[in-house]
Amino acid sequence: MQHPDSHGVNAPLMAGRLYSPADMHNYDGGDDSRRTAHHPPRQAWRGNVALWNWKSAILSVAFRVPVFAAVTMRIGVDAMTGAVLAETAVCALYAGFYAAVVQYIRNRRPVWLTAFTIAVLLPALGQLLEYEVHTWRSTPHRILAVILSSILSVLSSLFNWYVMRQGTFLVGRERSSFVADLRRFPLLLWRFLLLAPRWLMHRMGWDILPSN
Repeated sequence: MQHPDSHGVNAPLMAGRLYSPADMHNYDGGDDSRRTAHHPPRQAWRGNVALWNWKSAILSVAFRVPVFAAVTMRIGVDAMTGAVLAETAVCALYAGFYAAVVQYIRNRRPVWLTAFTIAVLLPALGQLLEYEVHTWRSTPHRILAVILSSILSVLSSLFNWYVMRQGTFLVGRERSSFVADLRRFPLLLWRFLLLAPRWLMHRMGWDILPSN
């Protein structure tokens, strides 16, 4: 229903009150704010999604670079240095990226698809990149080093999945301090190593391992 206002301009009558054009401007603004609250802008996801997990990148460098150093150290300092620098670059770039993906999908369903993505797809892409980089720079014994690195990559991906579901080694809004994460690391590693034996004993009816 509409009534002319004092200026001859039609204004809607809402909830028993005559709204002027100025009131309608304010009203629209309030409605927009409520609409924004229910439908946040596209930029809102950026605060919840990290594109690079620096914590996992640091851990990946710490655990995988020594593999290439050990394999190439007998060839000479130059070969070892080149392999270490190349592996550091690969780990810092890709491990940080795929750990961010793991953080994003860690609670997704179906679980089997999440597990396949984390344990097979992401490590395979990383190892392909790693192999191509070391082939390009002719790293000595690269096949052995990449095989060992691949095993570590699968295990570290599953470990990342496990600890991130426990709220550890996260970045972005969900993060805790890196020092606090490192303090939890030994206990989480112990629990992770017990997962397979505990599952096997549970299947056999032997519940003798501690749950914590």
